[in-house]
Amino acid sequence: MCCRCLPVPADAETGEARAKAASPLDRAQAAILARLKSGDTDGALADLDRLIQRLPFEAGPLYLRGVALAQKGDNEAAYSSLLASLRQRPDHVDSAVRAGRSLVALGRNQGAVDMFAKAVAIGPESYRAHRGMGFAYQALGKHGSALRAFRTALAIKPSDVATLIGATATLVSARKSERAVAVGRRAVEAGPERVEGWLVFGDALQLNGNFEEAEQAFLKAVELKPDNPEAQNALGRQYGNMGRYEEAMVCFRRALEIKPDMIEAKWNLSLNALRMGDYALGWETYEVRWERKEAAGHPVFKEPLWLGDEPLEGKTLLLHGEQGIGDSIQFLRYVPHVCALGGRILLGLQQRAESLHPCFPSDAEVVYNKTRIPRFDLHAPLGSLPHALRHTLGQTIPADVPYLFPQEERLKLWRHRVEEAFGPKGDRPRIGLAWSGDPTHPNDHNRSIRFTEMLAMFDGIDADLVVLQRPVREIDQADLDASRVVNLAEHSEDMHDALALTSLMDLVVSVDTSLAHTAGALGKEVWVLMPFSPDWRWLIDREDSPWYPTMRLFRQPAIRAWQPVYERIAATLRERFA
Repeated sequence: MCCRCLPVPADAETGEARAKAASPLDRAQAAILARLKSGDTDGALADLDRLIQRLPFEAGPLYLRGVALAQKGDNEAAYSSLLASLRQRPDHVDSAVRAGRSLVALGRNQGAVDMFAKAVAIGPESYRAHRGMGFAYQALGKHGSALRAFRTALAIKPSDVATLIGATATLVSARKSERAVAVGRRAVEAGPERVEGWLVFGDALQLNGNFEEAEQAFLKAVELKPDNPEAQNALGRQYGNMGRYEEAMVCFRRALEIKPDMIEAKWNLSLNALRMGDYALGWETYEVRWERKEAAGHPVFKEPLWLGDEPLEGKTLLLHGEQGIGDSIQFLRYVPHVCALGGRILLGLQQRAESLHPCFPSDAEVVYNKTRIPRFDLHAPLGSLPHALRHTLGQTIPADVPYLFPQEERLKLWRHRVEEAFGPKGDRPRIGLAWSGDPTHPNDHNRSIRFTEMLAMFDGIDADLVVLQRPVREIDQADLDASRVVNLAEHSEDMHDALALTSLMDLVVSVDTSLAHTAGALGKEVWVLMPFSPDWRWLIDREDSPWYPTMRLFRQPAIRAWQPVYERIAATLRERFA
């Protein structure tokens, strides 16, 4: 088949379009392409079916059918049609590009990479082939490969908006904030009418801490398309970052009016409601977390989820840990309340938290990840228990501490290590420090600080200072080595060790990590450094926590304003230990 018998792709440049069709097939395809562009997908497909029946070995109608099916959202059928087109015309780059896009939409990302590699081999100068490769690698989480593909596409066509948007999104995912802002700015300059460009530019500004500019970017997206749920959701997230929680709630509700099944808007509404203390709404909508892509890898059971509606008498219920270790520690308090409802209760934690099992006395039967779980009738993640038990902020959150107890043998080991480092316990207070958490946490840049910033708060304080966190980041290691702080946590092998060491402290000073939960669950006095817009569990506008009665919260008075927090903690330390 000659090249003129294949139609111009819908996203091709105007200069590539043919002025007029030269054959009956060309004219038929041009008419179908016009129907597609007008939005009459069903009509175009009906015409294509008739055309393919007459000319089953022509690549052009098969290609157009793939375009139409993808436009309709049937990516599986689109891929099959585009593959058939490629069999008839192996050198048609746009068929390979479209087939790769369909595979990305289907989540078959490695197959998409292979298909885009074929497209690049067919047309090495096709920016769409390289751009598609970038999106496929982006979906696989291979940021470096994605950025190289986007860079090649931009070398061919520097002003391509879709490529600039993809590159910005990848840089945001890779947490390269300054580069993301620079490329995002190019995206909105090249395509000021593209809502997606303003959204990724806003994400980049948000990551970089330019919250006022991020707000303006998201407002621009809403202005361009007020009925775009992603724009409303993004603006709501930004209002939440800025402490404007009521405005955030309006945006999330608006997004859900437009798209009632929008998972991310419902998730953000849940977190915002919990942060504002609306536990009735917050816990109910918190269940949407299992529908998010981030839930991939969590246990999936065929047994029904228990949310408190079914009596437990005569049933076996499996309770299991979820998300981070801090979450499991926080929600373990509910296990005795579930046990009191009757039935047989099994309890299993994440593998990294299993060492805590002997530290938590309850009537539940412990199950371990590497042993066979007994048969059970129902299951519930620990984070679903507040909803299942219908606890609200107005009622008493179970907050009897301590509820975790290190075993005596482990305590004896760690008491010996502490006394080796500092001598027998005297009048000097022993204070445990944790200044940074998991670097992969999406909010790590807002909640972790440098070791030198933590240490400066203890100037003039005569105390035994102990590292509780592990590991210590490379950027902090030299400063730690040169300080008076002793790193005992480097000998810690599991959460039971962390629990035992923390229990020997008079005070714990921590950023928002699992160690703050550990200290709270032990009933130890713990001071937590809070970002301006905190995690939902710490609520707003209060210095105490209904979850941990021995906890005190030191909140930033403004976005990323750590210095006033440091000054308040330093002054409180002087008052307490001078």
